[in-house]
Amino acid sequence: LILQLDSPAMVEQMQILGNAWAVPTEIDIHIGEVPKASPRDKKNALYMKLGSLSNESSKDYGFKARQLMTVEVSNTGKPTPVSFIKLVLHKNFQNKKNQYNQVGLTALSIIGTYESEKIDDVEEFRLDQVLSPYEELSFLVYTDADVVQLIQKMEKRKAEAITMERFEYVKRIKEAMEELCVSGGKLATMQMEKQNLVDKQDYEGARIKKNEIDEYRVEVYKTLDLGDLLESDSGYDRNP
Repeated sequence: LILQLDSPAMVEQMQILGNAWAVPTEIDIHIGEVPKASPRDKKNALYMKLGSLSNESSKDYGFKARQLMTVEVSNTGKPTPVSFIKLVLHKNFQNKKNQYNQVGLTALSIIGTYESEKIDDVEEFRLDQVLSPYEELSFLVYTDADVVQLIQKMEKRKAEAITMERFEYVKRIKEAMEELCVSGGKLATMQMEKQNLVDKQDYEGARIKKNEIDEYRVEVYKTLDLGDLLESDSGYDRNP
């Protein structure tokens, strides 16, 4: 699997979310760039192997669990500008769900900044300046999708409020985001429980679980008073 970035980038970290049942025993990770004056084409790329990741079979979890792996990409402590990332997926773990010996990934997140955007007077590249914790793959995958959208919207509101020095409002948003993170994880777990009931054809149980999810979501949103917090109906006068 070869990925070509839009332009050379300073890659700091990669997050790889595996497949639940089409699991490769090992993944080799390479980064690549073309020689100077050569067209940016994968045929011209020269690759350097960073290392390998060993996977585990999800047999003990009924082939429903997915492994999340984080790879730090660095060269003598500094980010490396690359145009290509190559992943070599080795043979699969055999199981009844994978009759055709397939291998696959669920998601891949590449974290860094384009080389053209690098600021000369910045001495050190810092990952926390590039990536919000609410953009990390682990958060996006294991948090309820609606809650993810709410938190990302609130993060934008928080940034705007900081520039306007509305610090009481910033504090309220920050506390609400922290509570939503916990609730979002619980909602995601409940969604998985509902899906397991559907897979077992326990549709009555799935219906009950769906009602529990809906009731819990309403309770969380009402407790946080999201309409007021997001200032949906009026301007900034409701929050200092």
